[in-house]
Amino acid sequence: MSESTFSGLKLSEGTTGGGLDQRLFGAPPVKPTSVAVPKKAKPKPSPPAPGPSSPPPPSKPAVPESHAAPRITINGERVLESGRMGAARWADLAFDINTKPYRKDSFLFTDDEFEALEDLKLELKRNYDLPATKNDIARIALQRLYEDYADAGATSAIVSRLQRKKS
Repeated sequence: MSESTFSGLKLSEGTTGGGLDQRLFGAPPVKPTSVAVPKKAKPKPSPPAPGPSSPPPPSKPAVPESHAAPRITINGERVLESGRMGAARWADLAFDINTKPYRKDSFLFTDDEFEALEDLKLELKRNYDLPATKNDIARIALQRLYEDYADAGATSAIVSRLQRKKS
């Protein structure tokens, strides 16, 4: 039997670094050092690790265009662009609980508020057989606040509660 072509090689020397995605959190590839190899077999030098030949493709937007925020207009004027709508304009917005939500946000509640939300959800299920989620309840409450603000403006519940809030 003849000597193996691989005798004298370390396992890590015969491989090239993985793709860029495999090397993001690893140490940079180590350059192979020369190893004493029998004179009969000369190992071929390993090819250099592939470098990024082109910049990564542009990242996709977080929200697909099909889910992009709708451009709501009233009398041809965009109203949700600036986020500064008067009370009269809120009345013209129509909300539908059946529209599938796609925007996420986080809200903090006290223990009492969180438990009240859970209790309301359970009560709706028990008393009316309505399979409401906490998210459904929060969305409806928000829509109701909008309606109240559109009707009452400065005397609305949201304005009066926020005026009483301690900074």
